[in-house]
Amino acid sequence: MKHLKKYRKFSRTKKQREAMLKIMLGNLFLRGKMTTTLAKAKELKMLAEKIIIRLKKNPASRLCRADLPKNISQEILQEIIQRTASRKSGFLRLIRKGPRLSDGALLAIIEFTDGKKSLDTKKNEQK
Repeated sequence: MKHLKKYRKFSRTKKQREAMLKIMLGNLFLRGKMTTTLAKAKELKMLAEKIIIRLKKNPASRLCRADLPKNISQEILQEIIQRTASRKSGFLRLIRKGPRLSDGALLAIIEFTDGKKSLDTKKNEQK
């Protein structure tokens, strides 16, 4: 039975799953928007919203830093906190795209609800 089993396994071991989600979280925080499969997007949304809530309570939390890749700077985290300051929840949105042509997997776009460009894309536009 599947009682109280919340997370998806994605046919991976625990370390592989954690590494994949950590990389995806980093990309989402850097770019502000990404396309992935629907199941991965749902899992990513759950994790990202928990991290954002934890960051808003304590921006210097080592617990949040442990769940994110090393290339995420404190500057990016501060920008995310400022973006989400007016909200208590619902920081991310999922938009369903439809099936992928190659294997038929359902795709989804995950993005921040404010729609602003991330810090990473602003730096790339200036160059």
